[in-house]
Amino acid sequence: MLDAIADLPPLTFQQLCAELLQGKHPGFRAVDGSGGDEGVDGWLPESRTYYQFHAPKLRVRREKFLRYLAQAARHNPAKWIFITNRDFTRPQWRWLDSSAAGASFPIEVWGATKLCEELRSHPDLVARYLPSVRLGTSGVINLGTQRARQINNISAETVNVHANGRRAVRPRFFVSGIVANEPMKLGYLKYLAHRFNEYKERQVGKVRMRPQIIFVEYRRSIGYSVTETPLEKFDAGQRYLQDRIENSMVGRIKHAKGEKRYETFQEFIAR
Repeated sequence: MLDAIADLPPLTFQQLCAELLQGKHPGFRAVDGSGGDEGVDGWLPESRTYYQFHAPKLRVRREKFLRYLAQAARHNPAKWIFITNRDFTRPQWRWLDSSAAGASFPIEVWGATKLCEELRSHPDLVARYLPSVRLGTSGVINLGTQRARQINNISAETVNVHANGRRAVRPRFFVSGIVANEPMKLGYLKYLAHRFNEYKERQVGKVRMRPQIIFVEYRRSIGYSVTETPLEKFDAGQRYLQDRIENSMVGRIKHAKGEKRYETFQEFIAR
C-alpha cells in the first residue's frame, strides 16, 4: 500500500488527495494548479484549513517544504496540512521541528502511512487509484506480499509566536501507532531488555558489561528502537527479547533448574 502510494504520478496523487478530502469534508474546495496554485491545493473555508499536496520522486526536500510553508503563510491559515506520498524520516522531522518553530499556525504532516489510515474507509478510491491493493472484508488494508510497515499519524502542533518574531513554545510532535503511546507495552519491552542485561552482567561482570548493546541489536533485528516499535511489531519485539533471555547463559541455567526467567506480559500487567 505504501509503495503504491509512493509510485503514483504527481497529478494522480493530487487527484486522490482532493477526492479523499472532498469525501471527508463536504466543504473542501480543491484548487486547479494549472495556472499556479500559489502554494494551496485546497482549503476548508469554514475552518480556514489549507492543504498542500506534494509527491516527490524520492523524498521531501527541506527547501521545497519551506517554500510551500512560506506560500501558505501568505493566506494566514488557521491550520496548514502538508500531504505527501512518503513518510518523513527522523532527520526530516528534526529539520521540520526547526523550520516550523516560527510559524504562527499549527502544522500537520500526512505521510503515506497516514493516507493508508484515511483510505481504509474509502475502498472506492483504493479501487480506482490503487488497483494493485486489496482491501479485506473488514475494510483493513491487505499489504499482500509487501513488507509490513508502521502506520502512524504524525503531526506538529505549533502555538502562536510573539510579536517580535520569537516563538513562545517549541512545536510538539505526536506519533501514534507505536508502543511509546502505550506505557504497559513499552514498559514490558524495557523490562525484558533490562532482565537480559541483568543476566548478561552475571555472565561477563560489571566492568565488561555494555548495557546498550541489547538495544542496538533489538533495532537491527526488529527495525525500530524499543520506544518507536510499531504496535503491530510488539509481539515480535517481545519474542525477540524473550528468546535472548532464554538463550543467555544464566537463562539456560535457570531453565535447567526449572526456575522462572521472566514474567509474561499478562503477569507484568497484573503486577
